[in-house]
Amino acid sequence: EQLARAMDRPVITGNAVSQYRKHALGQQAIAFCCNVKHAESVCKAFNSEGIKAGLLLGHTVDRDEVVKSFGDATIQVLVTVEVVSEGFDVPAASCAILLRPTKSLSLYLQQVGRVLRPAPGKEAAIILDHSNNVRTHGFPDDEREWSLLEGAKKNSSNAPAVRECPICYAAFKPAPICPECGHVFEKEKKAKTLGHKEGELEELKRENVRQRIEEKLDKNK
Repeated sequence: EQLARAMDRPVITGNAVSQYRKHALGQQAIAFCCNVKHAESVCKAFNSEGIKAGLLLGHTVDRDEVVKSFGDATIQVLVTVEVVSEGFDVPAASCAILLRPTKSLSLYLQQVGRVLRPAPGKEAAIILDHSNNVRTHGFPDDEREWSLLEGAKKNSSNAPAVRECPICYAAFKPAPICPECGHVFEKEKKAKTLGHKEGELEELKRENVRQRIEEKLDKNK
């Protein structure tokens, strides 16, 4: 409920509509929301802007009809809450609108995977990430090491860095030039000389250092 309230502010819902207009207007999109109330709000926002949207929720009675309408483009935006994260297959879908943050890598990949299905005339998928999931988990096509062993290390903490353009706000794998608007990033200047500031050295106790490391690890868990 707290997550839904945070994501349902007018500026965020409105931004979802405007960014869809800017980057994916006319494409079949799936909007992933936090809960039913949030989904209803997002659906209403799209419809009020003249973009036909429909709800697909756990209690939706005419679910097959809604999916059919989305498949034949009668509905442009399908707004849902965890109903189409897994096992949903509409190849025409080419845009994912992520309106709910998640710490789950598998859920993130399931959601974006709904728009990665190949289809005739479909060149690429567009992911509109309003919830910082790409920064958390990396890009969908990043290589990841999977393991069935219990206690295997998670890869989420090693997610590749994501660079954001200050001009058009596109997110992409680190590069000197923005692939969307062509903005050229200035090269970071490396210090040629050592800096100096006043201070006193202090003795480091092994116990204190170990405690600091443990505290840092606890914060990162």
